[in-house]
Amino acid sequence: KRKSAKNDGTTTAKNETNTVAMNRGNHFRRRPFLLNNLSKWPLDKFSSHIEFLEQRLQYDSEDTKNFTNLIYALCEYGLERKAFKAAKSFLDLNPKSHIPHVALYKFYLNQENYDDAINSMKIVTESNVLEPRIKLMVLKDFIDFVKKNPLYDNVLLSIEISNTLSNSDMNNEEWGDYFIEKDDLKKAIGFYRNAFEESPQDIDIIKKLAKIYLKTNQYKKALEFSYEQLELFPTQIELYLICGKSQFYLQNWGDAINVMEQGFDYIFEDNNITQDYYELMLDLYNKNKNLEKAKKISDLIELSNRDD
Repeated sequence: KRKSAKNDGTTTAKNETNTVAMNRGNHFRRRPFLLNNLSKWPLDKFSSHIEFLEQRLQYDSEDTKNFTNLIYALCEYGLERKAFKAAKSFLDLNPKSHIPHVALYKFYLNQENYDDAINSMKIVTESNVLEPRIKLMVLKDFIDFVKKNPLYDNVLLSIEISNTLSNSDMNNEEWGDYFIEKDDLKKAIGFYRNAFEESPQDIDIIKKLAKIYLKTNQYKKALEFSYEQLELFPTQIELYLICGKSQFYLQNWGDAINVMEQGFDYIFEDNNITQDYYELMLDLYNKNKNLEKAKKISDLIELSNRDD
């Protein structure tokens, strides 16, 4: 019984219709797609399916779905080396096409050929002819790669994504996270605001928006927003901290102490947020010359550091 490729490969790339329509006769030449290094297959259960897909590609190499079907099937059958050679051959015949770079990006990455992987990734994500979901798939994969390989942060910052990508399946919160990674706080705020409008009771989105207001020196806005949210989430220590920091930067020492003391009862665990909380309280008590309370907080910080 022959094994069929799931979805016939359309999940990899549905169509490069616009490219073909605009460049028919230029980017593609109507000639057989010669898979010289794929011509001799062992007689196994996969060969008949691969041969069928190969013939379809030879018959019409202008239909990029034929290419993606073949690449998908080869990978499904564990024939990644042959899939890589097929993608390279297709690109040689169609050097202006963007679609083979979707496959080549991942092949290069797996081979630790990072320069070529980055080149293919940029061609895909900056493309205005590929489908947004295809570009998004590659972009998300590269973001995951950068998290494990922070030396490539500068590459992520240099990506100029196409306009169509922002209308893709990635939601507003995910786009906010993406622009935080790129240190583009202005764009991140816009997406987080949209995310908050869509989900006004999502505490993670609330914290992200409050923190970015604080990080962009919008202290009054950070104060008002986080204080409003405390009415719905009165035990969220991070919102008290943002309120306190906002009052601190606005030099309202007394108000900062009041809000920090309100939130103090909701400290239930020792983590980085707790450490920030203690340090801000210590600073505030010292500014207000409340040495007794400053000593108590200092002892808590010392105890916490000792436990670490």
